[in-house]
Amino acid sequence: MPYRLLVLILALVLVLLLLLGFWVTSRLFLQRYGAAEERQAQIMRLTAWTFAGFGVGLVVVGVGGPVLGALAFAYTARNLTEVSWPVTLLWGATANGIVALIIGGALTALVLNQ
Repeated sequence: MPYRLLVLILALVLVLLLLLGFWVTSRLFLQRYGAAEERQAQIMRLTAWTFAGFGVGLVVVGVGGPVLGALAFAYTARNLTEVSWPVTLLWGATANGIVALIIGGALTALVLNQ
C-alpha cells in the first residue's frame, strides 16, 4: 500500500514538472514573439494546448507525445502571434523534445535506482 501512494506522488510530481516545462517554454516564446497585452492568458492557453497534445500523443501513439505536442504548440502559437509556421514548429519541437528528455531522464533515474 505505501508503494501505491509513493507511485501516485511521483506521478503527480512528474506531471507537474512536465506542465512547468511547457509553461516556461511558452513564456519564453511569447516574451520573444508575443504581444504585451493579456500575456498570462496567452501563456496558459499555449501551455494547456501543448500539454494536451503531448498527453494525447503519449496515449495514442506511445512515443508520439513530442510530435503531437510540437504540432499543438505550433498551431496555438500561430493563432496567438504572427510568427511563421517553421519558427513555431521549431520552437514546439525544441520545447517538447527538451521536456520529454528531462521527464524521461527522471523516470530512468527512478527506475535504475530501484
